[in-house]
Amino acid sequence: MCAACQFGKATRKAWRTKAQVRGIKVVPRPGECVSVDQIESRIPGLLVQIKGRLTNARYGVATIFVDHYSRLGYVHLQASTSSKDTLTAKRAFEVFARDHGVTIKHYHADNGRFIDNAWKGALDAENQGITYCGVNAHWQNGVAERRIRDLKEQARTMLLHAQHHWPDAIETSLWPYALRYACAIFNDAPTLKGQNKDCTPLELFTGTKVLAEVRNHHTFGCPVYVLETALQENKSLPAWMSRARVGINIGISPTHARSVSLVLSLKTGLASPQFHTKHDDLFETTQRKKGGYRMPRSQWQSISGFTKPQAIVPPMDRDAEADSERRQRAGTQQQGSNGNHRATTTLAHVGDAEQLAAADGGETPLPAEKQPQGH
Repeated sequence: MCAACQFGKATRKAWRTKAQVRGIKVVPRPGECVSVDQIESRIPGLLVQIKGRLTNARYGVATIFVDHYSRLGYVHLQASTSSKDTLTAKRAFEVFARDHGVTIKHYHADNGRFIDNAWKGALDAENQGITYCGVNAHWQNGVAERRIRDLKEQARTMLLHAQHHWPDAIETSLWPYALRYACAIFNDAPTLKGQNKDCTPLELFTGTKVLAEVRNHHTFGCPVYVLETALQENKSLPAWMSRARVGINIGISPTHARSVSLVLSLKTGLASPQFHTKHDDLFETTQRKKGGYRMPRSQWQSISGFTKPQAIVPPMDRDAEADSERRQRAGTQQQGSNGNHRATTTLAHVGDAEQLAAADGGETPLPAEKQPQGH
């Protein structure tokens, strides 16, 4: 081996070859092996609250867990990639697994944050194993990498679709909930091939028959009409008051029944788990058409600190403002035309004076404003 050649001709090693490709290690039951990886976003994500004063904290990272046996995914949202936040994600996933009767025995991860002493110490405390992929050899963690790609594509598509139909209310800062909702959809979608065909990842993970409630999956970011609180409590309202308010659908509540939607308020920026709802999955009520219903102005962006507050122009004053602008433009044009007329008249008078002076053989008289002042 020539050392000079190694230094001068080094390239990436090909990992796709004509040799027989070994499949991913097959595990017999859920929890035997779980791949884990993290997504970082440069755009800060909204951290919703149920009540209280809105916080300035933001989501910037999501830790993704994928079970090798069932392909069930779990998304934990966090502020940073610190060891503290990552260990919180690990504990949250293991609590979720225990609630479904599954014990996590082994993890497979990249290097990065998962080689920290804090992570290794937590594994030793739970008697769990771990294996790593090579440095910059991310395909060796292909289960988690592929799931991250699928979740990002699905979340980006849902956000763009909602922004196209309701640009006043939907912002990219909702990406954490689009990502989590995409994961919920994957967990409820049946497998299309293999020995577990027609079974959902949630069924394989829990070992029980869990029907996918398709009717509870609604379009992300669509308008949600929530029944007024008094009517939900079986009380009455004045006869001519509105019986519902509108909010934004940001997915299924992870801590309630699957029939409960998490609704973001347009006015307060708070989220609430709601059951008495109607979803506009096709964004029919947000279409700007003549005679259509005017949706309430979305204020959650400014209240939560993502945008600066904008002055609200009353709808009845917009036409008057447009008329005022047209009158101002017309007045400016009229002033310009009058000025041109005065200039033309002055030049005409000066020309006539020059012609008279030439005929008399005298000098051309100066205009009044240019004549010398007397002492």
